[in-house]
Amino acid sequence: MRRQRAQTVQEEPSRAGVSAGLTVACFRVTLQARETVPLPAYKGSMLRGALGRTFRALACVRRGTGPADGCGGCPFAASCAYSYVFDTPAPPGSPKRFSTAPRPFVLRLPHDERAFLEAGERLQFGLVLIGRGIEYLSYFVFCFERMARLGLGPRRGRFRLERVEAVRRGEREQVLAGPLETFRPAVLPLRLADLVAPPPPLPARLTFAWARWWGWARTAPSASAATP
Repeated sequence: MRRQRAQTVQEEPSRAGVSAGLTVACFRVTLQARETVPLPAYKGSMLRGALGRTFRALACVRRGTGPADGCGGCPFAASCAYSYVFDTPAPPGSPKRFSTAPRPFVLRLPHDERAFLEAGERLQFGLVLIGRGIEYLSYFVFCFERMARLGLGPRRGRFRLERVEAVRRGEREQVLAGPLETFRPAVLPLRLADLVAPPPPLPARLTFAWARWWGWARTAPSASAATP
């Protein structure tokens, strides 16, 4: 048992090293309202739901004929962009309890309490692509354009995809400005470790207080032992 615990502890840094070495790419997406658009309170759910539907309509060759509960059993899943992005398979060697892996993208929305947008106003959000997900940038851009054109929100308010930019610590590169014909696969890659700040060290007093409490907890009699 002790040997197994030691192996587990020794394996953790290597796993953390693999995660920290992942490449990520950050983008800023700007949509411009073409008309008055009511917005839901949870705009992230609105965008993610629309993105999933649009991505599947674009990439899934079995839409309407495959299983309704996901990509399991689909013979094309291994080479399908939708399957990888939204039903990401767990890598070989993963524990059996993990049938899928975390999705290789994140939508980041700033705090925005607006209940509607007037024509000409903008909605901005961030897109983070992780690892192999960066290869699917063109799919995301195409989906954002189609989502905007077909409409978002409870009343399907129409938008225009104004621009997409690759961003990295003050740097910016244009990915798209206006029509889809202006698309260029600009990427400003980062390592995941560069985005995650190390936790600050504990104050000395707090560390000492924790050590004192832990020492007391180990030596104090339990409630059952103290009960006559």
